[in-house]
Order: sequence, then C-alpha cells, then structure tokens
Amino acid sequence: MKMKKMKVSLALTMVLSLQFSQAQTTKENSDSTKIKLGPDTELIIVDLSNKKKEEKNREDKPSEKEEGKSEKESKKYQNSWSGIDVGFNMLLNSSNQLSFPNNPYWENEVGRSSSIHFNLFSHKFPIVKQYVGIVTGFGYGMNTIGINRDYRLQTNSDSTYAVLINDSTNNVKVNSFTVGVFEVPLLIEFATKRKREHSFYLATGVVGGIRVGSTYFMRGKKNNVKYRETINDDFNVNPFQLDATVRLGYGNFGAYASYGLTNLFKSNKAPQMSIFQFGVNLHF
Repeated sequence: MKMKKMKVSLALTMVLSLQFSQAQTTKENSDSTKIKLGPDTELIIVDLSNKKKEEKNREDKPSEKEEGKSEKESKKYQNSWSGIDVGFNMLLNSSNQLSFPNNPYWENEVGRSSSIHFNLFSHKFPIVKQYVGIVTGFGYGMNTIGINRDYRLQTNSDSTYAVLINDSTNNVKVNSFTVGVFEVPLLIEFATKRKREHSFYLATGVVGGIRVGSTYFMRGKKNNVKYRETINDDFNVNPFQLDATVRLGYGNFGAYASYGLTNLFKSNKAPQMSIFQFGVNLHF
C-alpha cells in the first residue's frame, strides 16, 4: 500500500514539473507576472510591494498647496515693527525740557506715565535682500500721561488747562490723561538675517498716526470716601501725530525711542509740548 502511494506521488510530481517546464512566463508590467501553464490555464503573480511604496511616498510628500505655503512663508522677511511695545512717556516743552514754569501741572510724573502699542500688521519690502529694507504696517497705541496730582484737568472750546485742587480732604491716588492713536510706520531697516532668530536689527524712520480718542481719569478718596471720575472728550488734542523713531534689538527682543514732531494739542489751545517715549518691545 505504501509503495502504491509513493508511486502516485512521484507521478504527480513529475507531471507538475513537466507542466512548469513547458510553461511560458510573461512579465505584464513592473507589478505583475503571468505564467502560462497550458492552453487554458494561466497563473498571475502580483507584486504589491511597489504599490505600497508609492502610497507611502505619496503620504509623506506634502501637497502642492502645503509646498506653496511653506515656500511663501520661508521667503517672508520678518521685521522690527510687529509685536508689542511697552514703555514710558515724558512731556517736553518747546525747548525739549521737562519743566513748564508757567504751567506746572504739565510737569508729568514719568513713573506714572506709560505707553503701550499693539503693532498688529507689518510688511518688509527688501532693497538688498534681508540686509536693507522698507518696513510699514499698522498698529494701535495708547499714551498715558501722569498729571500732577495736585491739579484737576479742565477743558473748553478755547483751551485745555488744569486747576489747583486745594482741598486737604481730597487724597488723589491716580490722575492721568490717555490718548489713543492708530499708527502707520515708515521705516528703513537694517538686519543681519531674514528671520529674527539670531538676527541683529536697527530701524529708523517716522510713525504717522490719527488720534481717535482721549480720556481723563481721576481716582482717590475725599473725606475717606472713595471716588472715580472719568471724562471722555477731545480735550483739543491735535488729531494728527508724527513721531521720529529708532528701534534696535536682537531676535524677538528690542528697545525703542520716539520723539513727537507734532504738538500734542491744537495750536493756541495749550502750551506747545510733545511726547518723548522710550521702552522695550517683544516681537511675534
């Protein structure tokens, strides 16, 4: 019985070997191979490894849209305007001094006079690659002037001034005047790199603006009773602003200084004065 089974197996093996020896092999493409075993029989072998590699490469490769966006971002020149500026204000008279002998209430308290600027949009037009360019943009700033706490600010159509409080029961804690302004810079900038990271920069130019609001705020205690007073008015503020500015720094940190080229108030409405600002900036 065992001998009979061995003979059958040997015969079957010989037949299959003969069939494969007579088979015709045809390579259809890079992914499949066709083997003809007889007039009516074909064996097709498909190689899926290449297809899987192509799918993986397609997944790893960024889309045309992503490539375009990445290329556009890499070509963008970062600049010294975008970010937040925080600093202090000083009121200067027509001789660029801090004193106002005839109007002592304008001798502001520098430690209580602050400025903050949100520089929201910016763009740099390169002149010599990243090294030299023109910077412009848009922002919103607020300049707060700490007024002498012995005086109360007053205004009418003819002038803006202050009167002595002269009340021992009135303990003033905060006495400030704030002006808001929309700003547009025009700067020439020098930088060592396209991106701010590890880059030194120096920019100088002017910042023009339109003043859009002014507020007088006083807070304190009178006869041991707390009070707050807020007045929104134009206070005869000059609606237009033009400042000369310089900015320098390294990476995302820097410093700035600005000097007002225009009078803070309209002509003949208050003594001639301008705002000098200085502080630090954080870029984003």
